[in-house]
Amino acid sequence: MTNELLYLLQVNLALTLLYGFYITLLRNDTFFIWKRIFLFAAPLAAATLPFCRLDALFPAHKPFIAVLTPQNADIIVSGAEGITVSGAILILIIAGAGLMILRLIVRLGSLIHLRLNASHSSELEKEIMVIDRETGHFSFFGWIFINRNMQNAGDIQEIIIHERVHARQLHSIDILFYEIIAALCWYNPLIAMMKREVKRNLEFIADRTALQQGCNKQSYQYNLLKTSTMNYQFSDITNNFNFNHLKKRIMMMNKQKSTKIRLMKYALILPFISGMAILTNAQEKTGLSVENVAKTQTGDSVTIVFDKDIHDFGTVNEAVGEVSTVFTFENRGNEPLMIKEVKASCGCTTPEWTKEPVPVGGKGYIKATYGAKGRVAPFEKHLTVYSNAKPASIILRIKGTVVN
Repeated sequence: MTNELLYLLQVNLALTLLYGFYITLLRNDTFFIWKRIFLFAAPLAAATLPFCRLDALFPAHKPFIAVLTPQNADIIVSGAEGITVSGAILILIIAGAGLMILRLIVRLGSLIHLRLNASHSSELEKEIMVIDRETGHFSFFGWIFINRNMQNAGDIQEIIIHERVHARQLHSIDILFYEIIAALCWYNPLIAMMKREVKRNLEFIADRTALQQGCNKQSYQYNLLKTSTMNYQFSDITNNFNFNHLKKRIMMMNKQKSTKIRLMKYALILPFISGMAILTNAQEKTGLSVENVAKTQTGDSVTIVFDKDIHDFGTVNEAVGEVSTVFTFENRGNEPLMIKEVKASCGCTTPEWTKEPVPVGGKGYIKATYGAKGRVAPFEKHLTVYSNAKPASIILRIKGTVVN
């Protein structure tokens, strides 16, 4: 499995755990603002956790044993030289994400077209757009769209108050953020459920604020019922007055506020995320010892052992131009070891390696040189080492930060 696929697996696992935390402890309380913060931060935390390294806390160094682990196992696709199963899956994921992003752009374009063709009513404020097509009332950032043919003046005013809450609190940022997450993680059905929770919580916020601003609860709820059969053309990327889960919205309006002591649940988030960080690191350290390989993999006559699998250059000055490190390996098998090829993940990294066969007990090297010139940014690259050992391919990594 390549580093990229391992990263995606870790991100989606973290999202699953965070969503489970939300459903179990937070979903049914009335701390809507806190829930908004949690739901917005959850994907950011999931994307960051795989980069949280615990090596600095546990500096003891052990040799890296090249065995079949989730990080370095990769199978070459028969008949497709240089293309791996992991690589093919990654290409499929990227292609699907590209199509979903394109779809989102088209949807936004259609919404902008609707805005350009909408008219203003002399009876309403300038940010209110009046549309004729058969769709319900909705908002997108500062644009509020009202259907010309629906509701009397009192109903319209309640709807405008509701949609202004969305506009002023920038709820469209949350929706667009999750649309992008859903596009990038299109293969994960859990994201759709999280996106639905985000939209529902935003409606809870707008409902509560509208009632606090003077809307009559009974007429407001009746207004929701009257609009329950409307079709919302842009329901995926906009805030809609009558979003789904109408029963739950009415229940939340009539529910007593959660007591402040229940806020203590949110204090569990930090230890929960810390536990996930430990789990993420533990996944990367999974492996077998040379002794276990000898016991469980009979017939493996070549075993390659590296002194390390990752090198951190730390902070690199761009003016240096190039930085290099050497990964040393040893042949602990009973036949000569041959490095067939070393492939870098990008052209910015140049590999060199021992070309001649390494005898039993002998040592060789893999040298990695990174070109820092013109690349002021953090970097993490990998080298795939192909040999006649078991496994046939091994991933080595280099990382650091280039500064001016």
